[in-house]
Amino acid sequence: MAHRTDVAGAPPRERRTFAEALAVADSAADAERRRGLRRMKVVALGFL
Repeated sequence: MAHRTDVAGAPPRERRTFAEALAVADSAADAERRRGLRRMKVVALGFL
């Protein structure tokens, strides 16, 4: 194909699905998300 820029002999790039990309998420980012969710939960429960 004319629009492809594959280099001859180069290994094909691995393509990940969105779900696979989420599965290998950064653990530091996960910890930050959990802290944020806990904070939001405290705020939401404060409205009850």
